[in-house]
Amino acid sequence: MHFREAWAEMAQVIFRQVLRTDLDRPGFAHFRLGRTGEAAQFYELLRRLGTELAVRYARDFARELTLFEQGSFDQQVSTHPHRDGAPDESLLLLGYEPTTVSSRVFALDYTRAALDRGLSPREFLDVFNPLTLAGQTILEPYRLEVDFRPEEFQILAFNNGAVSWDRRHTGMLGVLHQADILRPDPAAARRIHSLILAHPD
Repeated sequence: MHFREAWAEMAQVIFRQVLRTDLDRPGFAHFRLGRTGEAAQFYELLRRLGTELAVRYARDFARELTLFEQGSFDQQVSTHPHRDGAPDESLLLLGYEPTTVSSRVFALDYTRAALDRGLSPREFLDVFNPLTLAGQTILEPYRLEVDFRPEEFQILAFNNGAVSWDRRHTGMLGVLHQADILRPDPAAARRIHSLILAHPD
């Protein structure tokens, strides 16, 4: 799929899979865009996608999302399951440039894990801290590996929400995400572009 033609179709998929008012949807979406392309055009696609999502969210949910560009970084350190620091109503867009650095990426449905235990998502994170082994053990049945291909341009959209079930009408029933860097390489780069769409607190 060519970068310039991709954003509208991707926005539709994100609305179907990521912005969820129930747990029948995964809460994340993954797009593989091939091995060839220009980094500048790729980032412009990511920005255009974010802008389109904000417009569609206002139309369909009658609520505002503001786009924040978080910058780019070279990530070669594994992460624990986490949600990015942002308001409880937020969506995370990550754009990955091709790299030789091997890695795996996971989504973890902590909202489902919380509801299974009669907790809100915030309460779940307090009781079962995902930075600890105990928290990760609880989350293991809710972890799904993304079909991540480091050698390609890719976009991952994660529902970064932390709303309780009674606020599910916002579409922000969130998931956590996690990266496992298999072989760091100081001679290479694993470049990620990060955008957040967030509802003002």
